[in-house]
Amino acid sequence: MRLGKRLFRATLLCHYGDTHTMDWAEIQQILVRALNLTIPLIAGLIGGSIVMLQARKRLSKRDFLDRVNFSLNIIQHGRLHLRTIIEKPATEVFLNPAIIKKVSRASKKTTANDPLLPIGKKNDYWLCLNAALNEVSEKFAHGYIRQDITGDARTETYVLCLTCEVSDHMNTRKVRVMMIKKSLLEYFPTADPKVDAVTHATRIRTLRQLSEAYSSGQREECFMEFELSV
Repeated sequence: MRLGKRLFRATLLCHYGDTHTMDWAEIQQILVRALNLTIPLIAGLIGGSIVMLQARKRLSKRDFLDRVNFSLNIIQHGRLHLRTIIEKPATEVFLNPAIIKKVSRASKKTTANDPLLPIGKKNDYWLCLNAALNEVSEKFAHGYIRQDITGDARTETYVLCLTCEVSDHMNTRKVRVMMIKKSLLEYFPTADPKVDAVTHATRIRTLRQLSEAYSSGQREECFMEFELSV
């Protein structure tokens, strides 16, 4: 405490001269200025520490629910291939704070038996899916322009939906925009395709669940069809 007082007095002497010549009002002004400089610094340090602790907590749980992964699901020659098309913070995909909150809440309610995000109202689901579609459309804009100019682009119908898979075998947990050929979703193979990693077995289960939900038509608000041109 004495050391602190000495340092404070030394600071005052350096900047303002002999403090005995100051009146109380001048000292108050100095204290206010010191607090105005110190409080933001302390607040910044505390805020940074909280953010770091939250990040470490998510890392330990392999929880990255603040990010959105766009995953293309391919089955060729009896083998499943997974390719990331886009990955962004959720705030850059779902620009409306209310929608971000709904997606975040829904991502924590999915189960191993139901990976589809339970967002709720049909209009809210459409807003989420449309935001995801905008990202995909921007990524493949050259294909749409080529189709418009030359008419010879290759076009395929895909389906996208929002999921958050739950499994002990997965390395990370994220909100995923699944991109799947419509024909594959309608006629998913009876026999399980081969996989390149054990963790991909969870994706086969997810794709089967999505295929059943899509084919039944009971949760049509969870899916959006679109065309891709390349």
